[in-house]
Amino acid sequence: MATLQSLSIDRSSNQLLLQVDQPARYSTREDNGDYVVTLSPARLAPGATPPAVYVGDRLRRVTVSQRGPQSVEVRLTPDAGVTIGELQVPNLRLLALPLQRQRQDAGPISSSTTGSSSGITGPIQVTLPPGRPGSTSPSFPSQPVFSPDFSLPSPSRRAVVVIDPGHGGPDPGAVGNGLKETEIVLDISRQVTAFLEGQGVQVVMTRNGEYDVDLQPRVDIAERANATVFVSIHANAISLSRPEVNGFEIYHASPSGQALASAIHRSVMQGVSIGDRGVRSARFYVLRRTSMPAALVETGFITGAQDKLKLADPTFRTQMARAIARGILQYLQ
Repeated sequence: MATLQSLSIDRSSNQLLLQVDQPARYSTREDNGDYVVTLSPARLAPGATPPAVYVGDRLRRVTVSQRGPQSVEVRLTPDAGVTIGELQVPNLRLLALPLQRQRQDAGPISSSTTGSSSGITGPIQVTLPPGRPGSTSPSFPSQPVFSPDFSLPSPSRRAVVVIDPGHGGPDPGAVGNGLKETEIVLDISRQVTAFLEGQGVQVVMTRNGEYDVDLQPRVDIAERANATVFVSIHANAISLSRPEVNGFEIYHASPSGQALASAIHRSVMQGVSIGDRGVRSARFYVLRRTSMPAALVETGFITGAQDKLKLADPTFRTQMARAIARGILQYLQ
């Protein structure tokens, strides 16, 4: 029997997080405007109380209760104009409920779902705090900077794009020169998502915060979403003693993946000032295990003398995100 140990609101990613001690079975439903998550079989740990809700949290109320000896109910009352996204399972001990601002074309939340492993959801726009003055930490803008040049095409068919920011949480990825891969690729991925959504594309992110997601759950999210394409976004690294190694490269593991990777590569080379390390073949897990066209992007070298300055620059990250989005859209055409 799983134990619900704590509930918290992650205000950086606009999610309600449920911490459990082991994998938990769950069901979700809508009840008179509330969103209800039932964990069963499960019990409520002593001290596992609802989080305090403040103005701007996108929720009016959160309650949690033990319903019989083997069932725990979490009830959310969303704020006006907010829907609760489908429940995600970033890892085996964490459940996440995205709190999404409704778009005008957004439909109602689903009436009932059940599951026991990774869920999927659309992206959430998140504001991260800027870097401290005088520090080497990069700053992360809350939204992409749209410019009139380098326009984005509209896709010629309905598509679901899965954007996979590499690493996350306790796994920072490449680290060097005051930079962390997990932070850089999450920022770029959020901006790619915003650009694609602006062109009417449905986007699913495998993570939208600093938490751990294993490789197989990333694949599961793409398969459950019936994704048209899968794009994993990373930043490269080599020894700090090799600062001369810089540049953009992209990987695939199949002919369809090669076509996707080539489209993104062309777009990046046209729209971003960065060295060209080409389109390559590799048997990365997320490329081999996904059934749709898939590509893995390496946006630059954290350890590179040139690339470290680029990756720390918000303008460069926006240019990179726009170019990746444009390549995906060109492929979808």
